[in-house]
Amino acid sequence: GGRLGVSSLTGGGRLLLHGGVSRRARFPSLRELYSDALGRFVPNPDLEQEVLTGMELGLTADLQGVDLQVVGFHQVFSDGIVRIGVQTAQGPKRQRVNRDGIRSTGLEMVASAGWRGVQYSGDLTLQQAWQSEEGSSVETRPEYEPSVVGGFSVAMEAPGDFRLSGGYRFVGTQFCLSVDSPSMERLTRTHRFELQLRRIFALEGRSALANVDALVAVTNLTDHAIFDQCGLPQPGRTFRIQLRLF
Repeated sequence: GGRLGVSSLTGGGRLLLHGGVSRRARFPSLRELYSDALGRFVPNPDLEQEVLTGMELGLTADLQGVDLQVVGFHQVFSDGIVRIGVQTAQGPKRQRVNRDGIRSTGLEMVASAGWRGVQYSGDLTLQQAWQSEEGSSVETRPEYEPSVVGGFSVAMEAPGDFRLSGGYRFVGTQFCLSVDSPSMERLTRTHRFELQLRRIFALEGRSALANVDALVAVTNLTDHAIFDQCGLPQPGRTFRIQLRLF
């Protein structure tokens, strides 16, 4: 593998233009080659290495208290290892195979700012990803490649030396291969809210472990069903209390 990059400062040092081209290879693991995952997979010892060629072009700017980065990218997987559904005498199973190509094109944006003691940050990724097989003009959507992913968070000082923060995360529609079917299933778009209250207490008269970092947080505030994979949901609404001595 290798990478070639170039960057240039302009605008009085407040704007950085950058770009690069890279190539990386990954050989299949022993699990991908030989494991049947307790009868759910058909092993494929003939898997070949997959190669990723990527290109990116972007800018990073400091705009009077607002840090902004925008990067456009185009990536091509050659012989990308993906999962497909196959029918066997024991019923539907999955198998890892090399696809001729998986390509994705998109735009990533990250921004952060502060105003009157309040810190803001956000990110957004837009992409289109397709996979194709050698000798076929049909293109399909690969697994777990949503077209939209983004989030926003805010943090501020609260009375009593507490720090209050919250966030929102959004993942667009994606596709996955179900263990019970050889065809792709649609995972609907998901969203998640988080809240966190934190304070550091200083204990007097102690030389060691004299500080306590106390945190109370709740994740997935709306108890929304969020699936990382087909049939494997993340936890629902979760409360967390944490004390750390240092």
